[in-house]
Amino acid sequence: MKIACLIPGGLGGTQKAGWLFAEGLARLGHQVVGYSSKGPFVPEHPVQGLTVEIIANECDSFPAIADGRFDAIHVHMPGYYIRHPIYPFLKSLGKKRPRVVETNVFGWLQDWRANPFTDFRLFISMTSAWQAANRAGKALSSLTNCSVARYPVFPAPVFSAEERQKMRHELGFGDDDIVALRFGRPDAAKWTDWECTATVRVRRECNKMLKLLAMEPPVELKQRIASGEFGDGIVVHEVESSPARMAAMVDACDVIFHAARFGESFGYSIAEGMAAGKPVITRTIPWGDNAPVELVEHGTTGFVCCSLEGLTQALRLLGTDPNLRTTMGDAGHRRILSLSDMSGECAILDAAICDDAQALGDRWEEIIDFARTIPIREWDVIEKSHAHMFAGAPEILHREMAHARSMVFKKKLSGLRANARALLGRPSYH
Repeated sequence: MKIACLIPGGLGGTQKAGWLFAEGLARLGHQVVGYSSKGPFVPEHPVQGLTVEIIANECDSFPAIADGRFDAIHVHMPGYYIRHPIYPFLKSLGKKRPRVVETNVFGWLQDWRANPFTDFRLFISMTSAWQAANRAGKALSSLTNCSVARYPVFPAPVFSAEERQKMRHELGFGDDDIVALRFGRPDAAKWTDWECTATVRVRRECNKMLKLLAMEPPVELKQRIASGEFGDGIVVHEVESSPARMAAMVDACDVIFHAARFGESFGYSIAEGMAAGKPVITRTIPWGDNAPVELVEHGTTGFVCCSLEGLTQALRLLGTDPNLRTTMGDAGHRRILSLSDMSGECAILDAAICDDAQALGDRWEEIIDFARTIPIREWDVIEKSHAHMFAGAPEILHREMAHARSMVFKKKLSGLRANARALLGRPSYH
């Protein structure tokens, strides 16, 4: 088949996944054209069958689609209404339009203008699919023409001990330091100060060798770190646009930290840390995007927490036990390469494009089975499993569960407001 992949530009996970999906489709024998603006994930040497077209905006791809040269297009959408120009364009094509497969990035079903032109919708984690149904007030089993294709993850590059040591010294860390890495976009929704506060507490209590590498925190948090509020154990690094250099930084660290305010629909920062064999400390976000509890198996590949106290205890355990870091890191490596195998997830995208009912049916059964475990996973947390280590652990857990219930209620109100704005023809979120 001839397929157009419309890939947003930038540095985020959607851009990375877009090009990996395009490459995967080409490897399956399709003729693929990837349309995107310039960025670090644009392949310099595309695989056979993949053509790269650099464009200024999405509209630049429309003439080629209108010519009828493509059988299908793969687009990436947030799921809520943003006045994307592709839908009026598809409407203008009438019955001559190609098959449209959407990657629903944020697990929302509120883009009313997209629905008539979306033949198949793929969520980027099973948790995100389950949450999308909940946000729409539907049972997951009632959704039609939907499935899940997790973002693909490659095995991490292998670095020598000398390369690792060189990178650590370049970042300002010693050979004996225990380095926790927190990286993400400088967006307030993607960060809290929990990682910084937990680092301060553990350094003060038991491990002066523990350090935190914070890559591109938002401006306010960066200023607080620079002012000395969190002591001298935190190194701030600007955003890294080179995938190869980013991989070297992940390899040079010992633990991956992730306590985003509104979670992740997938979470490449977690997944790539796991692929590199690093244990992960993350946070459950029942009111937001909670895919981290799908990627991280609490107590096996890292720790899931629901409070700052839990985050601190998890860091204390991993920061003082090298054998635990190795065991959990190895388990995480195996898990993520099984969950997000490049060939397997691209095969699901291929099935959606080619309307392969058998493959899609098998994946849908997996999704339904996994969804039954999500409510348990969301509260399988260190505050419960390691309650003997906490003073007042039940009170902490009850406090955070009450907070989560209130936030879920607020999120539902936000969703109703987004629906109303979309029906009025306005962007869902302003």
